[in-house]
Formats: sequence, C-alpha cells, structure tokens
Amino acid sequence: MAASRSTTRTASQSYRRQALIWLIATLMLGVTTALVWMFSQTPAMGAKIENAPIAAPKTLSAELEQPLKIESLHELDTDVQPISFDETVRDLRSYPDEFKDKRYLLANKGKWTVQVMNVAENEVIVSYLEGREDRSKFTYFRYLDENEQVRYMLTYGLMGSPQEAVGAAKLIDF
Repeated sequence: MAASRSTTRTASQSYRRQALIWLIATLMLGVTTALVWMFSQTPAMGAKIENAPIAAPKTLSAELEQPLKIESLHELDTDVQPISFDETVRDLRSYPDEFKDKRYLLANKGKWTVQVMNVAENEVIVSYLEGREDRSKFTYFRYLDENEQVRYMLTYGLMGSPQEAVGAAKLIDF
C-alpha cells in the first residue's frame, strides 16, 4: 500500500511538472509572437515619412476629353417609340361654354368679378350652372393650388370697380 502512494505522488508530480513546462512554453511563444508583430508593424528606424500632396498625372487629364455632344442612339427605336413633345397634352373633357382659359383672363385684365365657389370637382360647377337662368354671366376656370391639386373657380360677371362687385354680391341670390 505504501508503494502505491509513492507511485501516485511521482505520477502526480510528473504531471504537474509537464503542465508547468507546457504553460511556460506557451507563454514564451505568445510573448515572442507579440514582439514579432509589434516590430513588423512599426516603420523602420530613421525612415522619413513625407506628406506631399497627391496630384493626378498631367498626361491622363489631357487624354480624357469630355464629349461635347451625344449623338442620338437609335438602337431601341423599333422596340420603344420616342415620345413626341411637340403636342401639348390637353384635358379632353367637354366643358360648357362658361369654361374659360388664360386668354379670357388676359383680355379682361383690371376688371372685377364675384367669386361664387372654389371646388375640386368640375361636376359641382356644371350641375350648379344647369339650374341657373342667368348662366351666361358666369365663367369658371381650372387652376392648380399651392399643393399642385386641380381646382375649379366659378365667378360671376365683369364689373369695372370693386363697389359694383360688392353690390352684385349683395343683390344676386347665388
């Protein structure tokens, strides 16, 4: 029994000794690796670093010239027809005679009218005018508001002064 204890002690001691040797070898290799890495990352002693501005080669800028004009490429003309911008896209609805455009406004510049309504749908004004006996005195326009939404404004009459317009607004039952 005494012999088995001494053999276990020697085996345990040799195991500890072997583990200690491996630990020391690993630490020495780690320190060596760290030193080699540090010295390889630093510049050589006495090396001079210059911070000169980087300039493009002069020959390269002379060789590359920007095109002044791009000729029309007709590769896709058979697949995709080109858009013609010659025609103006117009609203193709049929408006009643009371609907006017910019030419009417320019012809009556400086005159006064009474604004009857300002709506988002054309049909509201058309149905209102159908019930009026004096519809020839009304005009309406299409315009874009500040949110780029289409609006319709109905006006009544053409007067020479603001007093006439206020009087017409009070006298006529809209």
